[in-house]
Order: sequence, then structure tokens, then C-alpha cells
Amino acid sequence: MRLLLIAILSVILFFPLYWALHPFFGPNWGAGISAFMMYIGFPALFLLKWGKRSSHPFIKACNYVLATIVLALLGWVFYGVLFNNAPLPNSIALAGVYGYLAFYFLKNGYMPYQAEELEKEVNEQQNT
Repeated sequence: MRLLLIAILSVILFFPLYWALHPFFGPNWGAGISAFMMYIGFPALFLLKWGKRSSHPFIKACNYVLATIVLALLGWVFYGVLFNNAPLPNSIALAGVYGYLAFYFLKNGYMPYQAEELEKEVNEQQNT
């Protein structure tokens, strides 16, 4: 969920950055710098490990909201399959990947790749 949140946030931050840079660098350079930040700069900044950032309550709350949005979008996709003749194979693959991860996160409070991180944090807290 963290990677999906980073991708969405990077795209959203493209527009304010473009609007801020447009008067100073012009439309072409402003768009170029903003696109570079969207694809490389913002994800690199957001992927840095800043202490115990991933276990912060605000990040967890954002992840819960994101998981709920993913499940709502999957419901919309299935509605399209049932009533609007949307392609079924694509919907099954989408639900298989994102649906599983969203349900896993809502059930456990963490993603499968975060299990080792959480075990280390619990061991550190028990040792102190």
C-alpha cells in the first residue's frame, strides 16, 4: 500500500509543482522539472527511511483509507463486469492481486513484506 500511496502522491504533487515553477522557468522547463520530480524525485524522497516512519499512526491511517478505496474501486469494477459488459479476465486479475493485498492489510494492519520489520520492532521493544 505504501508504494501505491507514493505513486498516487507523486502524480498529485506534479500539478502544484508545475504551477509553482511555470512563472519562473516557463511552460517547457517547468513541465520537465515537474515530470522529473514526479517520476524520480518524489518517489526517491518518499522511499527514504526516516526513522520509524512506516509505523507512524498517520501513515497507518492513510494506508487503511487507501485499502478501503481499493476495495471500493474493486466493487465498482465488479459492478462493471456484471452490468456493463466489462472484460472479466482483467477484473479477475485485478481483484486477485489488489483485493488480496487490501484484505490482508485490513485484517493484519501490515503488508506481507512488512512482517519481518514488525518482528524486529517487537523484539527491540521487548529487549528494552
